[in-house]
This record gives sequence, structure tokens and C-alpha cells, in this order.
Amino acid sequence: MHVHALLVQVVEDLLDRGVVDPSHFDAYRELEVSPVDFRVRRDRHEEAVLLLASLVVSAIDEETDERETVSAQ
Repeated sequence: MHVHALLVQVVEDLLDRGVVDPSHFDAYRELEVSPVDFRVRRDRHEEAVLLLASLVVSAIDEETDERETVSAQ
């Protein structure tokens, strides 16, 4: 759950800074598992962590690709 909470903080920071679009994390929100859901099974937290980590990486990759495209023009 600690890693889950840390990833959520990373996402919130990226959103606050306007680096990524909030809709990019819709699949995570659809899981309806938050880091403070203590009654949720461990495998559900693991699923949420893996999905969230994957979404963070792809969101940063997309943002990097967009910046490289703009600077190349």
C-alpha cells in the first residue's frame, strides 16, 4: 500500500503541474482501489499499482514525445 500511495502522489504532482491530462488515468480510477482501502485484497492493490505505474510511464513518454516533436519543428 505504501508504493500505491507514493504512485498516487506522483500522479497528483504530474496533474498539478499540468504535465499530463487527467483522462490518462481513467483506467486506474475505474478500478476503484485507493491506497487507503485497507479492506481490499492485496492482489487488487497490486493490480492498481502495476496499472498506475504503467500509466505514469506512458503519460511521461507521450509528453516527452510531444515536446520533442514541437522542438524539432
